[in-house]
Amino acid sequence: MLKSPLFESLFALKTFTAAMLALFLSMWLGLENPSWAMMCVYIIALPFSGMALVKGVARLLGTLFGGIACMILLLALHNTPLLHLLALALWLGTCLALSLLERSAYSYAFMLSGYTALFISLPYVQSPETIFTVVLTRVEEIGLGIFCYMLIDLTVFPRQSQGVYQAAINRFNQLGTQWLQAIAENAGVRHHALRQQLLLSLRQCDDLREQALRDSHRLRGHEALLLELQSQQQQFFSLLVSVEERLMHLDKPRPPALQAQLAALSQEPPSAQEADNASTQSDDPYLSHATLDALLPRVAQSRALMDELLRHLQHRPSYRRRHLRFAYHQDPGQAIMTGAVAAASVLIAGLFWYYSGWSDGYVAVMITGVVCSLFATADNPLIPARGFFVYNLLALPIAMLYLYGLFPLVSDFSGLVLALAPGYLLGGFLMAKPAYAPIATPLVLGTTVLMTISNNSATSPITLINMGIAQQIGMGLPLLLMGVLRRIGKEAASRRLHSALEQQLIAAARGSAGSRSEFESRHQELSHGLILRAGNRSEAITQACGASLRLGLALLRLGQLQPGLLPHGRKALQQARERIAGFFVLPAHKRAQALAPLLATLRRTLWLLTHPAGSASQEIEQRFAAVLHCFEAYPELFAASSPDVLASASAKEQTHA
Repeated sequence: MLKSPLFESLFALKTFTAAMLALFLSMWLGLENPSWAMMCVYIIALPFSGMALVKGVARLLGTLFGGIACMILLLALHNTPLLHLLALALWLGTCLALSLLERSAYSYAFMLSGYTALFISLPYVQSPETIFTVVLTRVEEIGLGIFCYMLIDLTVFPRQSQGVYQAAINRFNQLGTQWLQAIAENAGVRHHALRQQLLLSLRQCDDLREQALRDSHRLRGHEALLLELQSQQQQFFSLLVSVEERLMHLDKPRPPALQAQLAALSQEPPSAQEADNASTQSDDPYLSHATLDALLPRVAQSRALMDELLRHLQHRPSYRRRHLRFAYHQDPGQAIMTGAVAAASVLIAGLFWYYSGWSDGYVAVMITGVVCSLFATADNPLIPARGFFVYNLLALPIAMLYLYGLFPLVSDFSGLVLALAPGYLLGGFLMAKPAYAPIATPLVLGTTVLMTISNNSATSPITLINMGIAQQIGMGLPLLLMGVLRRIGKEAASRRLHSALEQQLIAAARGSAGSRSEFESRHQELSHGLILRAGNRSEAITQACGASLRLGLALLRLGQLQPGLLPHGRKALQQARERIAGFFVLPAHKRAQALAPLLATLRRTLWLLTHPAGSASQEIEQRFAAVLHCFEAYPELFAASSPDVLASASAKEQTHA
């Protein structure tokens, strides 16, 4: 449905209807800029109703708080224009940094609050006494646009993401079954493609769950169940990674009992009772066999539990709340850098406007703030911003065609609707297509801004050209500054993600990584980001991320089990965990030398944990043996300092294997 012409046509028709309703009501109410209400409709228009509602609420909140900040700054600093520009630039940079750190759907409110202050205050710096009326009018225009879009969107064929979410869950289960079948059929092979697909599917389920909970009242009643399902999906992925890595180091041929159990797991999910009874038999005390004895039943239990949770979705909602937490990656350093570049861009544009005396130069300052905000999350903002720059430039002749070719022929509102319909219906249709959205969105929004439809006098050609030039300067300046100051690129972004992954291992070793769900969600998000940027090294990066996931989970569990040890074992385990944390704190060039002493410490700790016999539980022995095995099997991976080294080390390890 989402990819069908029917969906795209319906989306275009509903969005255009809402935009025309917002335009009519704002003109009827005598608002100053009716085109802002119309543009707001196209800004918040999204594929699903719940997503659009959240974005609309966030936009209204951002406009409100941005307006309040604008009033305070303008009234306090209108006599000192340069200080006023500096305050607006710092406000934008601060709001943008906060939006990057806030990982909820309402991060949009922070971003919008930053550049809304520019949009409201800069055209009225010479008349600060009118600022309250301007802010009130802007909030009314934005609120009217949101109201009209949601009225049409929620009453005429509302689109819910529940079906897409359930399809994503089914896709995850299918990929999990395929991976299990591949593990059972192909001995000693890593299935990188299936691992990457399952990780991508897991991230999609996490994103769509949030949208589905907003769209469907029935699913909101199952919120606790869906959170538990997400946790089980994360654990299922981690278990499959551990099983595959263990099988890579298992002596061949495989024991018949193990092969039979793998074959059974690759079929339909077992019942909960069968999963509890599943077990293998082996004599290996620590490594592959004994760990698989524990892992394989857990894989069966996880599949059975996911299947049971899906069956419960068909029952009546319980509305039971579950305080299950997931954690997501935050990069304060990158957020501060992005905010600082945005503030510097706005300040430079503002100084150019101030000293040049250009009457329409404030438009360049406003667009500078918008461009810095819209492309803040891109590794290299030049790539998406360049396309936005080009297609927004094409909006100028389109706006001139409307203003001086079609609008003079219009005598009433119905004629205005007929004049706007062909272009905006086509634009809305293309906005619903992901492949064409980067082209259609700047064309539609840029044209709407330049047309400035209102009840007052029409825009003169000179004013329109001035606005168009200012708009392009406002886009070109941040492109230049971001290219110089904030051009990260895939390699630099990968290094930051790799460093964040190591910080997760340090936190797991020190016992500050939180719950298993928090650790897995954060680690899997970082892994997904690394794999997306890996290019032709994706298999090597996938293997490295899998090894670090196993190591982190083992350290996390050992921290939970440590209090139950005898004093000598507890002390030895604590020292080993501190040595592991210290190893990852070391600079890259010192890790190769520190690896051998670390391995000696880990081996001695394992001996202390197993002597006298029975001083540590079998789970502790297996978990710590898994930690030792990670460092022994992948010494170059954990001594590496960047994705480049990880890739070469992994390729070398695969050649030796």
